[in-house]
Amino acid sequence: MPVLRRSGVRVLVDHFGVNEPARGLDQPGFQAVLGLGREGRAAVKLSAPFRVAGAATGFAELRPYAEAVIAAFGIENCIWGSDWPFVNVPGGFEYGAALGALDRWLANAEERAQVLARNPARLFGFGKEIAHGTARR
Repeated sequence: MPVLRRSGVRVLVDHFGVNEPARGLDQPGFQAVLGLGREGRAAVKLSAPFRVAGAATGFAELRPYAEAVIAAFGIENCIWGSDWPFVNVPGGFEYGAALGALDRWLANAEERAQVLARNPARLFGFGKEIAHGTARR
């Protein structure tokens, strides 16, 4: 974290910033991720819950992590990602299951639209060339 802070770069944290949900919210790495979010110099992807949690539970064990990153980063710095093309997922994966989890974590349709579309467009600059008449052909 000290290197990232000194660099001044804006960071995008993937997979909720957690890789072992069973270790709890207090694990040092996750707390460091939350600190980055509170500083406002990072965004987080609520992505690929199947990579860090059991799909059989509907990703219920990730709910506290989702709530924690949304609170620390603010809804404006959260984006969603499917992690397509789902490589190294034995038995495959149901795309709709990840979206269903997002529906549960963000019950407000306006917030979901912000995380699914408006935030990525703003953070990655999607459509700026078209909006400014500089689209390349």
